[in-house]
Amino acid sequence: MTATRAPESGAALVMGILLLLTLTILAVSGLAAAVLELRMAGNVQYQERAFQAAEYAIERALASPDLGTNYTYSSPKVVPASGSPPSVPGSPPDTYAYRMYYDAALGGTPLPGHAGAGSGLEADPLHRCPDYPIEPEVTPQGNAEGEPRGS
Repeated sequence: MTATRAPESGAALVMGILLLLTLTILAVSGLAAAVLELRMAGNVQYQERAFQAAEYAIERALASPDLGTNYTYSSPKVVPASGSPPSVPGSPPDTYAYRMYYDAALGGTPLPGHAGAGSGLEADPLHRCPDYPIEPEVTPQGNAEGEPRGS
């Protein structure tokens, strides 16, 4: 006696392929989201390091022993005057530089607690702090992925 087999329709094969396709799409989209989050975290870290380097440059400019009104817009104090820019302490690959000058047009800022404080530029000239625009330039290196910027 010979048994006859019913023809197979292949429904299990089609269902298996559809399930694998669905899982593949989910895995690829999850991987893409993870890579995007890593880049976003790297950019936040890069931005924070740039901000900290700029803050450090401003602190160094204000602590400068030769801070005075002899630096003008056309002849500013530039750090570094030549050579490579100095490193930010605690973050050796990050560097900073700045331009600083006295802006006579700004006049000065009244010191708190003195005559004329809060009244604008009409304050007592003996108790005014001159305004020094400081233009920091920072160069943080790399990002959270350890890659140089721009890659």
